[in-house]
Amino acid sequence: MMFHLIEYTLSSIMLWRTLLIILVIASLARHFNIPYEVGLVAAGFIATFIAPESLPMVAPNVFLDLLLPPMIFHTALHLNVRSVLENGKFMYGYALIGTISSAILMAIIGRSLLGLDLRSAILLGVIISPTDPVAVVSIMSRIGTPEKLREIIEGEALFNDGAAIAIFTVISRTSSNNINLLSDLYEVVISLAIGHIVGFLVGYFTSKVAKRITKDVLVQTVLSFFALYTSYELASIIGEGGIIGSAVVGLIIGNMHLNRATYEAYETIDSNWEFIDFLITSFSFVLIGSLVNIQNLYSSIFIALIAFVAVLATRTITIFGLTKLLNFGENRISNRWQAVISFAGLRGVVSLMLALTLSLTPASKLIDIVFGIVLFSLVFQGLTMGWLIPKMLKRS
Repeated sequence: MMFHLIEYTLSSIMLWRTLLIILVIASLARHFNIPYEVGLVAAGFIATFIAPESLPMVAPNVFLDLLLPPMIFHTALHLNVRSVLENGKFMYGYALIGTISSAILMAIIGRSLLGLDLRSAILLGVIISPTDPVAVVSIMSRIGTPEKLREIIEGEALFNDGAAIAIFTVISRTSSNNINLLSDLYEVVISLAIGHIVGFLVGYFTSKVAKRITKDVLVQTVLSFFALYTSYELASIIGEGGIIGSAVVGLIIGNMHLNRATYEAYETIDSNWEFIDFLITSFSFVLIGSLVNIQNLYSSIFIALIAFVAVLATRTITIFGLTKLLNFGENRISNRWQAVISFAGLRGVVSLMLALTLSLTPASKLIDIVFGIVLFSLVFQGLTMGWLIPKMLKRS
């Protein structure tokens, strides 16, 4: 994919300022044991308010096409394929049916309560449906949730991003008068299937040839990078399943290659990807925060608060409603776990990336609402999840 990278020259001082913000915020977040994503977005807001040209202005599609795939890939590297097979009904049920259901509910709310037109209401529902795998995984790892519960939440977060982005791509290129739910849903399903097939084939081939080409772990890291973007580009060209392709190729490489490598090779490759993911995630949050119009956000903050409460409500209704259908056989989850999954639906960088790809003039109100929802989610859920979820699990 081709895109215009920056709106003005990226100077060394801009890069220095961005790295300084990341270093300070990440260190403070680690010291006070809070999600550093919250601090990074706040830092971007402050930098925009104080010095609008202190950070580089990255074009919106750079986030979705260049920065998001590695973040999805790295999370998928650590997901056990056996867990996907065992808990797939929850992961895919929440990700696909849940995304569509919550998007429809939020579209109704956006149309009736927020006064949005039909297309904007549907786009709002789709944009705020995906949960943030990066933020969720980092929080879940710190608070020591049960492995099965954590893997269900991680798997859902990965796959619902792919579903939401595919739905968003289809809806965003149609007008309000041309929306055909059955036709659009068919296109989304085909795109997701293509993403799975492409991701599996690229991951399988890469895993088979990785050790035969070289034992150099740095070269293998580059090879995994190449496989990631190969899967993303092929799945995007054939359909709209690029993000699902990024998740599946990471899942296959992680299980077929990384988990079978020597301990030293595993540690090195994993550390390389840990650093890549940290840097990309940090840059994404800071730069997205720097693109927010503070005045517009402030004027829409009350509407965003109402929308955020609606997001929590629709998420809870969707999870509990779907689980009644999915809780069959021996593999079941308790009401407490359902409550944790509902509350762990943290909105973050994916929703922000989707919002920024919209045309700014007609969609400015929608973008402000989305930014407000994500801000409330990061602050309220992000700051309370660490102590609230363990209390919920102790009672289960």
